[in-house]
Amino acid sequence: MLEAIIWGIGQASVMIESILDKEEVNIIGYVDNDPKKWGHYKNGLLIYDPSKLNKLTYDIILIASSFHQQIMQQIKHLEISNQKVINVQKMVEDSLEQQSQLASYKYYLNKLKRDLDLGINATDLDTLITGLSYAECGIISENISKKTLNLANAGQDLFYDYLLLKTILEQSDNHIQNVVIGLSYYSFEYDLSLSKVHGLRCKYIYEPVLKESHNLYSVLSEVESEKIYEGKKKFFQKFESKIFKSEESLTEIIKNNNLSFKVPTYERFDRYTLEEKNKNGKFLAELDSKKNYPLTVKENREIFSDLLKLLEEKQVNILLVIFPVSKYYKLFFDDKLKEQFYYILNNFLNDYRVTLIDLYNTELFEDMHFSNSSHLNYYGAVKVTDIINSFLK
Repeated sequence: MLEAIIWGIGQASVMIESILDKEEVNIIGYVDNDPKKWGHYKNGLLIYDPSKLNKLTYDIILIASSFHQQIMQQIKHLEISNQKVINVQKMVEDSLEQQSQLASYKYYLNKLKRDLDLGINATDLDTLITGLSYAECGIISENISKKTLNLANAGQDLFYDYLLLKTILEQSDNHIQNVVIGLSYYSFEYDLSLSKVHGLRCKYIYEPVLKESHNLYSVLSEVESEKIYEGKKKFFQKFESKIFKSEESLTEIIKNNNLSFKVPTYERFDRYTLEEKNKNGKFLAELDSKKNYPLTVKENREIFSDLLKLLEEKQVNILLVIFPVSKYYKLFFDDKLKEQFYYILNNFLNDYRVTLIDLYNTELFEDMHFSNSSHLNYYGAVKVTDIINSFLK
């Protein structure tokens, strides 16, 4: 039997203790960073000062705290071997994140199937919207003056914008009057299939419906994508196989978190603290700015040209929309991407009948209109939708 010390005495430790196999693990004490707790007891066992760990005899430390990253640094400073530590909290958080990703894939797969079916088969459809998450969150289809379908999805790039519109326009009997394309200043630099963060959406959302994974398998084999998607569960390696009841224990934790996926359309950015606003703006802006992919730009220019050519052939009124962002995002965004975007776009504006609605620098939107530093919530989407309505035919 393993002698274990649990680092943390809060709700996380209660949850983790509930999945321990008591026939294999004997908890001999607790550790906590709160000096007020030292010398007190939990479940009849002493709560220790972390500095006392090197004087104790134990087989394993189980980290059960949301501050697990800081605790791992403490453990390093205490010169405790990583072989004697299991960061259970991180394992659970990673598993919850994986389940959240699965929920997201399922949501968008079903949405894509439904949207494509409606786009092809619905009658009297007048307006199509496409684009990435800014257009998904930033336009309310029900408020559009025409019968409208919003095909925009989180992470969707120009390649899938074109593929969706082409499929619908070629297979539907509707005479589409308007197409609204939501863009970002980094749109020409962005290829979903090459994204380290979102690339697998191609395999698990778009490929099943559109039979196209774009460039995904040029950088990732199908076998590798399966491994990443399923994840490498660590619960049954080394000590893990001996201390937990079963893999089902983790499943129960996930169920108890009522995990589901929902687009956060009603969140209010004005309820963030100033520190949180700046942190979120810096994180998202820098993430979006780290793009310098000449080959992707070259391909996207060709895709965009084909897209505009298709829409013009169908005699569609084309609206290109750049959505507003908060001042906290603009503070950290690289304006070189904006310059590049306009350098590319201006060539198309000379050749095609296109209406550009750039709301990036507008002062019509306040923090209350955003769900985070770069995405509109419902209240902001109402304002954008009203603006778009005035340009529809």
